[in-house]
Amino acid sequence: MRLSFLTTIFLLVIAPSFGQSLPQNGGSANPSGQNLSSESGYWLDANGLDIRTRPAAEAITTKRLAPIPSARPSRGEGRDPDPCTPALYDGFESGSYSPTWVHAGGSYTRSVDMVDPAVGNYSLTQTGGSSHYEGLLGSFAPAQPAEMSWWVQPKSGDYAGAYVVIGDENTPSNFGILWFYYYYYQNGFRFYANGSNDILIPASINNWYFVEIRDIDWTNKNFDIYINGNLIQSNFPFRSQASTSVSRVYLYNLSSISTAKYDDINIGCGEAADPCANDTEAPGISCPGTISPAVLGPNNCSNTLPDYTPYVSVDDNCDENPAITQSPASGTVITGVQDVIVTVTATDASSNSSSCTYIVPHVDVTAPNPVCKTTTVYLNPYGYYILQDEDVLDMGLSSDNCGEVSVTSFSPSFLTCFDLGSTRSVTVNVEDESENPASCTAMITVAAGTGLPEPWDDDNIGNAGPGNSYSYHPCEYEFTINAGANNNGLGSDNMAFIEKEMCGDFELTAHIISITPNGYAGLMVRESDAAGSKMVGMYTNLSNLVRWEARVLTGVSKSVGFYNKPLPYWLRLVRQGNWFYGFASHDGITYTFVTAQQVPMSDCLDIGLTAFSNIPGSVATAVFGDVNCGEEEEGPGIVQLPATEVDNGGIARNISLYPNPARDVVTLTRTSSSELLLGEATYSNQKIGGTVRLRNELGQILETRQLDEPLERLGWDVSQLRPGLYFMEVLEEGQAPQVLRFVKAE
Repeated sequence: MRLSFLTTIFLLVIAPSFGQSLPQNGGSANPSGQNLSSESGYWLDANGLDIRTRPAAEAITTKRLAPIPSARPSRGEGRDPDPCTPALYDGFESGSYSPTWVHAGGSYTRSVDMVDPAVGNYSLTQTGGSSHYEGLLGSFAPAQPAEMSWWVQPKSGDYAGAYVVIGDENTPSNFGILWFYYYYYQNGFRFYANGSNDILIPASINNWYFVEIRDIDWTNKNFDIYINGNLIQSNFPFRSQASTSVSRVYLYNLSSISTAKYDDINIGCGEAADPCANDTEAPGISCPGTISPAVLGPNNCSNTLPDYTPYVSVDDNCDENPAITQSPASGTVITGVQDVIVTVTATDASSNSSSCTYIVPHVDVTAPNPVCKTTTVYLNPYGYYILQDEDVLDMGLSSDNCGEVSVTSFSPSFLTCFDLGSTRSVTVNVEDESENPASCTAMITVAAGTGLPEPWDDDNIGNAGPGNSYSYHPCEYEFTINAGANNNGLGSDNMAFIEKEMCGDFELTAHIISITPNGYAGLMVRESDAAGSKMVGMYTNLSNLVRWEARVLTGVSKSVGFYNKPLPYWLRLVRQGNWFYGFASHDGITYTFVTAQQVPMSDCLDIGLTAFSNIPGSVATAVFGDVNCGEEEEGPGIVQLPATEVDNGGIARNISLYPNPARDVVTLTRTSSSELLLGEATYSNQKIGGTVRLRNELGQILETRQLDEPLERLGWDVSQLRPGLYFMEVLEEGQAPQVLRFVKAE
């Protein structure tokens, strides 16, 4: 298939005037009828002997088709009618093709031998090949010769062989100025330039032919073709019209079985090609490897770009002083932190140019100017406040020459009830966009917030009168109600209510710490916040009376009863089904029964703390503490924290927790009382036992661990907890519970 395809290609480019006949005895092939001159003297060597009588010549079995014109003998033998030095000449009389020729690729067998030379004693025989520009390659300095010649003998083979391709260093891409080969399928030599310039000259295998290229016109890009001294074609065009010189000769075949012989190859004399006449070589240029950073101004974050052209190295093959330019140009004002790519370009007289680049870092080394705040923050309902960047740094007043100022860290990072009422100095570390550091000190005053902890919510039942207000003290764990609602009527309720939803049976307990004389405070449950909703309530004014109210049907009047109970400072309301039980206590430990009433109500009710005024237009103030909804293992609730972080009941109660804040693991351990007093970081040999509970900020139990054996240290993984406040509750037999709080950091 390859053979057929290539045959088709060659047939397409064959010139219409195929096959002028090649004279066998020096006859003219052109209209002028010129003949070869006598060359009988050529056959004499330096000793005057006819080389045709040598034994090697006598063994020749082939014949030449024309008298041999003058050719250049090697090693000074014979006459040299051309006194100039050719660009390349090889008659192979050294017995080798090296070093003039190098192997350019392909699979070949070669010999330089005395079998049937065209001239002298030796010739080159080459068999094999499959691709263009393989075989042998002869290289020489670029030249513009006026003539070129070679002897060639096509031997056995197929397809195409005996190639001679002459051109410059770009010949594989531009095809050179001359393509010559023997086309076996049509028994002739072929010169090929392009589809419209193609000639085929009949020739036979096993015969030597002398090919001359004369009158090479480097201006009009053409030459005359002679074979065996006969003009075959005048003004034949260069195949590559872009070529301005020659510097390469390729000898090869396109068939693995093709054989060709070559002899006396001469790339003749002429003017040496001016390497700068058509200079296409760009200058060489090298930028410096390292450039010192440019420091931006401390006020305007800018820098004027200097002239970097003196620092580059430039050389050119033709131009001693190429023009050198820079982009961005020197004097350009660069603003902001950035890597500026500076490109330096060298351009020679032929407009060839090349560039190199280097990076000039523009850096900011000026520290920012931070301005810290003096402000007040409020603890959240869970007794802590995590500081934010905007709490400690005045973003509007802080400044930097090149950009924004950002907070990297501050200490302390959170505040708790231990800081309540104090003003803490907070060291704030900042940096600018270039990581230049600075610091300032914020003054943070810590106050208690008043928001209710989730899931508690405030609710005005009925008429609020002068108004109701609600608050929670996160460090005292106390709820406060200021009630303007007057609750003297029976048909509807006017009350201030702190409530949450509870389903099923429950036990609600609270310590009524105080109530002003003009009102009542206590516990209440109701189906809705409608003034006429079903409800049960139990209240105290801290006298010896407990007030009980109940509405068994929606929209009807409620019943009211009073029960004599001494010092009812603690109240407890219990639901079991539709029965509601009231209890009172003076110490929160021992409770006495007050009353019970059946009130059919929904499974889920609003329960909580309530207060109201007995005097219309006045505001009663009630304070509640130790609120507990009776949950144990789950459900929302308020954890009952001791008055101090660590009970002082003895060495056994000195449990500590570290680190605080924690990100991954918190560790509980014991320290002795003496060690605590001395502030040492050592630990006692006491162990932790019993039950340990982890609670969230709402008091909900997240995890419980029962310690089968006491441990010196208890590690607890908190890495999966969200940031916030948590409590560790330690329950040991014979000891009051101990609760330690810690903050889970991000």
